[in-house]
Amino acid sequence: MSYDPRLLFEQIAACLKENPRKTLEELSESLLVSKRTIKKSVQLRTGRNFRHYREEVLMEKVKGFFAQQPGAVHRAHAPEYCGPLSQAKCPQPKNMRRSTED
Repeated sequence: MSYDPRLLFEQIAACLKENPRKTLEELSESLLVSKRTIKKSVQLRTGRNFRHYREEVLMEKVKGFFAQQPGAVHRAHAPEYCGPLSQAKCPQPKNMRRSTED
């Protein structure tokens, strides 16, 4: 079967922008083309393999998220975050302390 590589790549790009975690197999099933055809289409249009292209799409989505919410910080980088290994050093909020007077 013959495919227009440009149109196929646009469909691949649209699917990955919707969900960058889609696997090659999932794309193959939803677009009704072989995994090899998808790989070839991505390689021709981007010069990269499918995995690298998908990672690029994911990173663009992450960058877009942080651009929209500049104050969003991963909790591990927030000053009040205490990981499981540092709980003893971490001050507990007053409303979460258990009463020791019982």
